[in-house]
Amino acid sequence: MNERQLSVVDVSANPADLAEIARDRRLALSGISDERGGLSSMHELEGYVSEPQRERFIQDNLLVPSETPNVRLHIVDDLPTAPIPLGLVLADLADWNRPREDARIIELLKGVEWRP
Repeated sequence: MNERQLSVVDVSANPADLAEIARDRRLALSGISDERGGLSSMHELEGYVSEPQRERFIQDNLLVPSETPNVRLHIVDDLPTAPIPLGLVLADLADWNRPREDARIIELLKGVEWRP
């Protein structure tokens, strides 16, 4: 288990519903869906949902298991406060292990002010 989350749930939603799902207050956007990521994720959605809200969130948003998921949910005990810490956004981007996300991590790290 990863210490930043209890689990990751990859599910699918109707692509036309992604914008509405992103506005659900039970979801804290991160990774490809965090605006600091600067990635156009019109066809994918990523964020954090608390374990107590998990099943209801999935049911209410008509999310279903799929071999080609377009929604990634990081399940946590307590929903982080928005905006999600940049470290979580970077870790979530790294989990995708795709060139676009990896390049964005490097760009974001260049903008970090490093202090001794």
